[in-house]
Amino acid sequence: MLQKQPFPSIDAIPRETHDEASRQRYVSFLRKFIMSDLSSKMKDLYFEDISKTIADDEVNKQSQTVKIRRAMEKTLFYKVWSSLRFNAQEMTWFSVQNQVERSLSDLVKISKEASRVKTDTASLNLNPSLEIPKYVSKLDIHQMPGCFHTEYVSDDVAVGAVYAHGTKVFGGAMKKSSNPGKGGVADTISNYLKMKYPNFKPKRILDIGCTIGSNLLPYRNVFPDAELYGVDVAAPVLRYAHARAVSMNIPVHFSQQNAEKMNFNDGFFDLIVSSFFFHEIPTKSSRLIVKEISRLLSFKGMTVHMELPSVNEVDPYYNFYIDWDAYHNNEPHYASFRKQDPIELLVNAGFKEKNAYILHLPDRGGVTDHDFRKVVDGNGSPPKHGNYASYYFFGAQK
Repeated sequence: MLQKQPFPSIDAIPRETHDEASRQRYVSFLRKFIMSDLSSKMKDLYFEDISKTIADDEVNKQSQTVKIRRAMEKTLFYKVWSSLRFNAQEMTWFSVQNQVERSLSDLVKISKEASRVKTDTASLNLNPSLEIPKYVSKLDIHQMPGCFHTEYVSDDVAVGAVYAHGTKVFGGAMKKSSNPGKGGVADTISNYLKMKYPNFKPKRILDIGCTIGSNLLPYRNVFPDAELYGVDVAAPVLRYAHARAVSMNIPVHFSQQNAEKMNFNDGFFDLIVSSFFFHEIPTKSSRLIVKEISRLLSFKGMTVHMELPSVNEVDPYYNFYIDWDAYHNNEPHYASFRKQDPIELLVNAGFKEKNAYILHLPDRGGVTDHDFRKVVDGNGSPPKHGNYASYYFFGAQK
């Protein structure tokens, strides 16, 4: 426990006006319309019409994907769909910026108060001299203004707040809940580990590229005795993450580090995780980071990473569809990551091939506990990847 008195929730400080809330709902449902209704019609267009003009390449899925993209980019439907999607992405962040800017001084104040909370199990350690990697500093990933690292004022947390509130707009209308109070990446994988490996009780858990800690804090619910650690290169999101954790009374050690080389001792962690992290970094960096993960894992320790499925695991049309982000959403390493073999990536970093795996799991919030258990036990199939229905993981045991 961190404190006896309640600490203000940093998430609750930026209050939207009536008009801002309406705009955010509009943007959220616009995204749903684009990603569900229009995307479904675009798929029909391809299979009913465009596919007939493209010769099949059953051997090379990447080549087939290129052919599909070139053909689809010529259609009016794709041009409209892509433009709408691009603008909806920008509107996601713009829709929350005003409320963040109005409350920035209060956000900074709460963050600074939280930064003074340091115990054996909770801390915030920033490194002002850390060089921000170019794959973060040279573009606004996801089109989010300022990316994750930009600071506009001293002790800034603005981009952390924009990310926290913007992601709610981004996915709000898309998520379906059959299991209220459950779901999300961390809840899904932590419960999978608990069911699949009932004797696995990690003492220390590390989240790489943790941003505001959303996919780290839920591990506390399943592994209450574990110490939680989060690393990121961006100070503003770490300040915000620390303040969130303090307000939720969840002890976490947050530190500003490049995951290619971290300052932890060999074998320090029993579980190392990440969520939608590897597709944002160059291939060279991903190889270095997986080697670092291998160094940091204890004997029999686990590493699990939620990511996008590799090119060879899905059909060429779906490859074309999800690679949109690589070309239009400031995620240039998206496609190159998907061309890698995750198992090969793990093996080259020192993991044994027999201990490496790929998982397809339904979001725990979208299915009943019974159906989730069936998938874990190998007696059920997860829904298709995408739109928060299911997740793709790769990982290994040391």
